[in-house]
Amino acid sequence: MKVQKINYRIHDSNDKNELCDHILKVFLEVNKEKAEKAIKAYTEKIKPKNT
Repeated sequence: MKVQKINYRIHDSNDKNELCDHILKVFLEVNKEKAEKAIKAYTEKIKPKNT
C-alpha cells in the first residue's frame, strides 16, 4: 500500500506572523514530549563539562 503524503492548507485572515505562531503552538502541543526531549538533549550537549 502506498503511503499518502499529508498536505496542509491553511486559510486564515490573520497576520502571517500570528498564523505562524499559532501553527507552531499547535505542533509543539502535539509533539510536546518529543520537543522537550530534543531540547534537553541539546542543552546537555552544549553544557560546559566542568560545572
